[in-house]
This record gives sequence, structure tokens and C-alpha cells, in this order.
Amino acid sequence: MAFTQWWLQLNIDSAAIFAAAYVFNISVYIVYSYFFLEETDEKTLCLDLGGRLGEHRIIGDSRGFSGTLVALIIGYTAWMLLGSLYHLVIAVGANFGTILNSFIKRRLGIERGEGLPFLDQTDFILGAFLFATPITTISLPILITGLAQAFIIHTLVNICGRPSWKSLIKK
Repeated sequence: MAFTQWWLQLNIDSAAIFAAAYVFNISVYIVYSYFFLEETDEKTLCLDLGGRLGEHRIIGDSRGFSGTLVALIIGYTAWMLLGSLYHLVIAVGANFGTILNSFIKRRLGIERGEGLPFLDQTDFILGAFLFATPITTISLPILITGLAQAFIIHTLVNICGRPSWKSLIKK
């Protein structure tokens, strides 16, 4: 197989394997933007319920029950449509990855909204991979491709799409 064909197939396979994670990642942002007027809206029920571990919040305001609910809905829908429990595991794993990222950032003293390069763009893929590992084998090339896709897409959306995207969301 020619390199170009192999590379294209690798990207298609990776996108298919992590599809539920990608859908979860963008859906949480859409749901949050649609239902909550401000990013610090008090209607958000945080997963850590305001708890602290030392001087920092356990997770922080950015991870709420709404994101977990979105992950379950997306995963369940994909499971029903595609007939594989795998997609539910991927979506829940993606949510776990974002929660773990927030936990790590709080331990490092990084506040909400401040970046942690690479991890901020790929946390959902890493979480999906961790949750999928007990039930399937994801090759290293597929994982690396998924991380690269997530990093590139996430970065481009943040640079190009976020300002115009917010204006489209009903407030």
C-alpha cells in the first residue's frame, strides 16, 4: 500500500474510533454556551460541589454534571444507532479525560481558563483511550493520529471558530 493510502486510511480509522469523543467534545461546548449565559453562571452544578483539596478546588467550575449528562446521551445514542457499547465507553472516557485534565490543572495551581498546552487539546482523546483499553485494542499509530487530529482541530477551532461560533449560539 502506498504511503498516501496508508496515511489516509490511518486518519479515517482514527476518526471513526474516536468519533464519539469528538462529538462529546464539541457538544459540551454547544450545550454549555446555549444553556448558560455566562461562563461563571451559578446554574452550573459542578462535579466537585465546590470542594477543595488543599488550597485549590478539586476540579473547579468548568466540569459540571451537564457535561457528564451530555457524554451519557451521546454515548447512549451512538450505542443505539451503531449497535456497539464501545461508543458509550468512548464518550464517557472522553468526559473523564476532561475531568482529569481539570484535576491536574488545579493541582498545578493553574486556574480555570488558563491553558495547559497539548493536554487541553487532547484530554478527551486520552480519556477515551484509557476507557477503551480494557475492551479493545487501539494501536499506537491510531492513538498518535487521534491525538494529532484532536490537537490540530481543537487549535484551529479555538483560533478561527470560537469568536464566530459564540455569536451563533442563542443566549
